[in-house]
Amino acid sequence: MSGRSGRGCRSLYTVGNMASFVVIYYGNTGSSWLIQTLGSAPGVMIPAFEPVEGWAWEASDEEKLDWIRTAFSPPVEREGPGFEKWVERLAESPQFTELPTKDFDTVGFKMNGRAIEDQAGLIRLFAELGTKTIFLQRDNRIKHALSLYRYHEEQKSQFELAGVRPPSKIKLKAFDRWAEDSTRLHENHLAFRGMAGSVLDADDITDVSYEEFVTPGGKAAVIDRLAGFLGLNREEVSHGEFEKATPDSLRDAVVNYERLRRHFRRTPLARHFDDE
Repeated sequence: MSGRSGRGCRSLYTVGNMASFVVIYYGNTGSSWLIQTLGSAPGVMIPAFEPVEGWAWEASDEEKLDWIRTAFSPPVEREGPGFEKWVERLAESPQFTELPTKDFDTVGFKMNGRAIEDQAGLIRLFAELGTKTIFLQRDNRIKHALSLYRYHEEQKSQFELAGVRPPSKIKLKAFDRWAEDSTRLHENHLAFRGMAGSVLDADDITDVSYEEFVTPGGKAAVIDRLAGFLGLNREEVSHGEFEKATPDSLRDAVVNYERLRRHFRRTPLARHFDDE
């Protein structure tokens, strides 16, 4: 198997020298691009897109935690009844369709930080299994709110195979709701990150900001760092196919930019316009 770099990275152990990782995200932070990128390395198996999300699987926390334990503890032998039973267990998540490969030594997926209410139990499981945990966030609240607005109000995805979508003319009342939602999502994420940081080994946890990979150079730097963190061969990791669908400049992304900026000029969110 070719998933590991052998460059002195500390290996993870679940079963038979298996490794596991998870990307903890909240909406519109670039998680699809990131998991597609990490899953491109030979030896990495992504069992499903978002296997434990509530929108896809109405299961109890106990069932989801048991599924994660199963997914991150595959049999060493990839043939026979034991392996077939393991695959059947994975199929309990409606997001799982088929095993993409049997030739893997790393299992990973992405999940929203609120997908399992028992966050303490989830962190304990990661600690027990030695799961590498990547916390993905977005730092600019206005740009994040714009991404949520475009997705929910205009059905424009954050990343598209087709690339940049047309700019938006913002309805301020609707935008206010998404700005509040962005702040709430980020605060919940930071609280979960703090809880995880108090339990997980420092070597098993890292942070990535969306703003780090909005440029080609930034993408390369993030891949370099995470390949080392996960013990992957950097040369075998390729960029995800999705391209950013919203210009990173608010001036280019918002038709009524000046009106939007004036709307927030006396609020704590005003500082998020400063990088324009």
